[in-house]
Amino acid sequence: LDASAVLCLPEIARRSGDPNGANGPTRVAVANPRLAFAELCAAVYEPAPRAEVHPSAVIDPNASIGMDVSIGAGCVIGRCTIGDRVELRANVVVGDDVIIGARTRVFAGTVIGSDGFGYERDDDGAMIKLAHLGGVVIGADVEIGSNTSIDRGTLDDTVIGDRCKIDNLVHVAHNVRIDADAVVIAHAMLGGSVHIGARAWIAPGSQILQGVSVGADTTVGLGTVVLRNVEAGDTVVGVPAKVLRRAEA
Repeated sequence: LDASAVLCLPEIARRSGDPNGANGPTRVAVANPRLAFAELCAAVYEPAPRAEVHPSAVIDPNASIGMDVSIGAGCVIGRCTIGDRVELRANVVVGDDVIIGARTRVFAGTVIGSDGFGYERDDDGAMIKLAHLGGVVIGADVEIGSNTSIDRGTLDDTVIGDRCKIDNLVHVAHNVRIDADAVVIAHAMLGGSVHIGARAWIAPGSQILQGVSVGADTTVGLGTVVLRNVEAGDTVVGVPAKVLRRAEA
């Protein structure tokens, strides 16, 4: 192993051999090596975004922009509120009536605050568009991947809680509410008025029907189609979703 030190579990660090590295790298005992490695990389290698606005960005004069904000090339910023130290990568679109909390990062090509897909047929069968008069509220320390779409609400707002992590190519429909620390991964689709509980894990390719609630601390498995509410702490998989594991009582 070409390393001077390794992060490892205590039981590995205690195994035979010289812990000071004479017979290999120094072993640093930690409870969670992956977490320790992520924190170490963030502290040492991850540069702070430069607080600058690219000259090609288009910004509404009524937008409220916080301190030390980075706005990348080709961004279009509407009449919105952007908190301190927010980072918007290239070609991000932020519509009117959007609030983005401090230290949130949004990656290239994402659209926040566009109209949702809402129609009703009239007596002749023609599709009549429902007005989308709400906004989008995004908390602090959120990360949103590239080419994701987050729709504005119809009357109320679409809300994403603090510290949520949303991957690339995710669709968040109008009036969705995602509570703090939830994770939504690539190609997931959250239908209108879906509620995702705190710390939930929504795996890639999951589809959640409009109006469905997924409780806190749940896991929705890869490619699962959720048609009914999911109780807090349960794990569901399949098409349609079935409970694989119940929450511990």
